[in-house]
Amino acid sequence: MTPGPSGPLAPDAVRLERLPVALVRALVDGGLQRPEGWDPGFPTADTFSAARMLLGAYDALGLDPTSSPWWVFAMVVGDRVVGDAGFHSPPADDGPAEVEIGYQVVPGARRRGVATRACGLLLEHAWRHGADVVRAEVEPGPYADASRAVLTANGFREVRAGATGGDPGSEVSRFVVERPVGPRT
Repeated sequence: MTPGPSGPLAPDAVRLERLPVALVRALVDGGLQRPEGWDPGFPTADTFSAARMLLGAYDALGLDPTSSPWWVFAMVVGDRVVGDAGFHSPPADDGPAEVEIGYQVVPGARRRGVATRACGLLLEHAWRHGADVVRAEVEPGPYADASRAVLTANGFREVRAGATGGDPGSEVSRFVVERPVGPRT
């Protein structure tokens, strides 16, 4: 990230910009020419795996993600892409419209409110597009506490923890937030 003042950013300093489907496919396929304005630490390894998962979900469902609201977005601060945030797949056709989110921020932009604001923007987007429930998972690791703080600051509540891959020492914390009461916008 471009050197500058540290500390929290103004809420309007962070915005989400939808990543074009062709760019995400090129990222996954290894043919991406690095766009100008991307932080040197972006994309992260998690960005690659999340993009693969998202494209795989759309391919498995036989859906074209081009006009879907359930996609991935660049986190932009000023003129710099410092991370990504988005949905893991579109909601199922039956039952309540439930989606799961994920996000990551490059190290130089952490602890400044970027992920917290991006998470809030994802929630606004989810409610605007008809989601009833939004879920998130926090995997164990050095950023787990920070990620929990991002989610709770946005109204998520922890619903349970469970082991991943059968390893009782690797518990994933699961969080949920439901659509606020009131008319759908």
